[in-house]
Amino acid sequence: SWCSTVKTDADILSLAQQGDQEAALERIRQLGRESPYYLTKVIAGYSDMTPDLHQPICNWLAAEEDRERGLLFPRKYYKSSALKGYVLRCLTLPKGQERRFLFVGENEVVGSKNVADIQWKFRDDKLFQALYPHLIPADRGREWPASSMTLPRSKSYD
Repeated sequence: SWCSTVKTDADILSLAQQGDQEAALERIRQLGRESPYYLTKVIAGYSDMTPDLHQPICNWLAAEEDRERGLLFPRKYYKSSALKGYVLRCLTLPKGQERRFLFVGENEVVGSKNVADIQWKFRDDKLFQALYPHLIPADRGREWPASSMTLPRSKSYD
């Protein structure tokens, strides 16, 4: 639950105070693997997410057994933030960079905005880069167009 996850922040602080940066980063990675909500809110930085509404949504998105589904909420309920957190979490899992995602919006600008937000995590987010250095392209994605991105992976896909 979210309450038990919050209590682990003391673990991270303690590791950091001991000077064990890698252990602190690994603890944060572990929390991101265990809790889709933690990854979305804390690691991805979507701080407006709330445990009562968004934690169940993040868990539902992470449930891989139901792949054909839709999520309907009014505007400003952070649906896109939850989805971007889901994509980032998938990418951080083993073989995640081999997956492909498509953002569809009411127009190309809306879809590209969501992709640009994910690109920012790889280009400029220092915490994300420290947690997942194996995902960061050597050029930090400086050559990505606004509407797409490709991470280091084992083969080419159509």
